[in-house]
Amino acid sequence: MWPRPDQTGKRVCRRGKRVRARRFPRGNRTGSWLAGGSGRDARAEGTTRRRRCVELERMMGIDWTKYDGVLFDLDGTLVDSMHVWEQVVRAIYEASGIDSSVPEDMKRYHAMKVSEVFTYIRKRWQTAMDEDAMQKIADSILLEQYTYHIQPVPGAISFVKTCREKGKKLAVVTSSPMVLVEPVLKRLGIWDDFDGIASAEDQKLSKREPEIFTRTLDALGISAQRTLYFEDSRYALETADRLGITGIGMKTETEPYLDRAAVEDFCEVR
Repeated sequence: MWPRPDQTGKRVCRRGKRVRARRFPRGNRTGSWLAGGSGRDARAEGTTRRRRCVELERMMGIDWTKYDGVLFDLDGTLVDSMHVWEQVVRAIYEASGIDSSVPEDMKRYHAMKVSEVFTYIRKRWQTAMDEDAMQKIADSILLEQYTYHIQPVPGAISFVKTCREKGKKLAVVTSSPMVLVEPVLKRLGIWDDFDGIASAEDQKLSKREPEIFTRTLDALGISAQRTLYFEDSRYALETADRLGITGIGMKTETEPYLDRAAVEDFCEVR
């Protein structure tokens, strides 16, 4: 999934208690694309944010007896990556001489796969640059960022570990390619916690359609009715809804999800 335009920057969260990580054998994977204030103010903000995370952990309790598995989107859900994708679009615009608002255009790109974004840019502005050239620009930025810099959404790592310790089947369902998914999950220490990873980009599928979800559920051996799904994109959540998957939205400024269960980050879930 192309990340949402308002989930920017690096955020840090510490849960109220330490969750001991357990190592599990790597499951089968399927599917795979892709960077102010004073020190005292920053420390105060960090303390407030950590206190908020501890308090919010009690806000959304999950009845784990109802679920056998949990699916996660990647960008905007497990990791904060919007600033990197904006950098990619800006670089492509500059190389192509495109004069357009990147933040506004990102709202449209959020519902597209990477390849779809490149095709849209080429057709809309009739650029001399083709999709392959755009991909090279993207690759020059993204691989380094996903390998070394992109940070997790607050509470994400601890929550993944908790789900695994509860014996749940776990999978990532993403529009990003494995060439980006694998390095960031390995660096964050949660690659081995997932039983499956499905990439819409690599499998030439879309989260607008149910197939990527049904394939993932079949691979995990779980039913839609006993599956949770965390996602920041409404169109993907609506696809999951049609299958009977319990979707939980990741709130943003432009998509507060007032009409469904939603959280700002994983500090609000236990």
